[in-house]
Amino acid sequence: MSDPADAARLRELQRRAFARPRTEADALDAAAAAAELAALLPAREPIATTIASARDAADADDADDSDDELSLAHRAWRATIARMHGSSRAERRGAAIAAVALLAATGILVGVHAALTAPPPAYAIFATPDGGADGADSAGGTTATGETPDRDEETARRDLEAAGVVLAAGPRAVGEPRSDPRLVLYRQQVAEGLTEPCLALLVDRGFLTGHACTSEAAFRAEGLEREWTDGGAFTVISAWRPDRSTALEIEQRGAVTLDEVRALGIPALAQLEAQPTPAEELIWNYAPGTLAGPRLLAEIDGTQWVGLLTDDQDGFGRLGDAPQFCLWVGDRNGNAGACTSVEDFAENGMLAPDIGGVASGASQRYAATWLPSGELVLEERDATPDERGAGVAP
Repeated sequence: MSDPADAARLRELQRRAFARPRTEADALDAAAAAAELAALLPAREPIATTIASARDAADADDADDSDDELSLAHRAWRATIARMHGSSRAERRGAAIAAVALLAATGILVGVHAALTAPPPAYAIFATPDGGADGADSAGGTTATGETPDRDEETARRDLEAAGVVLAAGPRAVGEPRSDPRLVLYRQQVAEGLTEPCLALLVDRGFLTGHACTSEAAFRAEGLEREWTDGGAFTVISAWRPDRSTALEIEQRGAVTLDEVRALGIPALAQLEAQPTPAEELIWNYAPGTLAGPRLLAEIDGTQWVGLLTDDQDGFGRLGDAPQFCLWVGDRNGNAGACTSVEDFAENGMLAPDIGGVASGASQRYAATWLPSGELVLEERDATPDERGAGVAP
């Protein structure tokens, strides 16, 4: 290499090959230069003699570094230099090429590790406009940008905290504020340094249900999906995916019109329609929202049991306006009622409520069950086995 340009090229390759790499890119460049240097130098020319000063400088620079502190790329670079000493040109070229391949693989592994440990894009939904991590509302009731917090999110937060959920991020409500249902996303802390992504449904603007959670690893791989059935009439399929996309689908699975209820052939409904009780004979008037009935099922000692089919316009915790069978018990002092879906009533009937006022304590002597056949079964409280199970014919 008597040509000045070739000599300069050789010196540049030597400098690059034996410079101490500070980054993965530097190590890749050093290995590539070493491979090119191995191809240029003749086999009889001792590498140790031609570039001893560069090697000594590099070794002195690394004197304070332990092997445990070196990256895989740095170790590959050192292995390349060691194998080049006293080897043939072919051996030197092979060592350099192997180091380049090892460094490339190292870069791939680093990228894979980063992808597996970095937060998925879906978690960006918890970031506030000013870059906060969890989107928590300020003590003054507004966000960091001065906007009023989403009321559905406030409702979801109260319900989750009341249930003992430790929130790591969220909740965030997805979709239009007035839509029903709404998808609610959050992360809960289950152990020290361990969280789970979760979703839930906010129904009727105040009823949080349909909860589902999964592990961080499962969420990154498959996302999170949940199917929730609203009393048999509707099924809601919700999903939250690692790429931040969401889905909310509502499928009708049950009766939502009076004709659809009739098609189920429930004898109790036929009785409600055929023999409704005049309002003046009832202690309480159940006319609002009534589709069939009301019908006085039984009356004992001034307590009445009344059955009806309602349109659920004022129902709580249900989706849409699917009809419901309702059973009320009342006297002159008060009343209580309960409702259930058409599908559940057709299969199981329903129990009279056992809550507050007339529906509890000494004033309510009987437990009552309304059957799909239309029969009301009364069981006297604290009665003997022979006294129980007295049926009141429709």
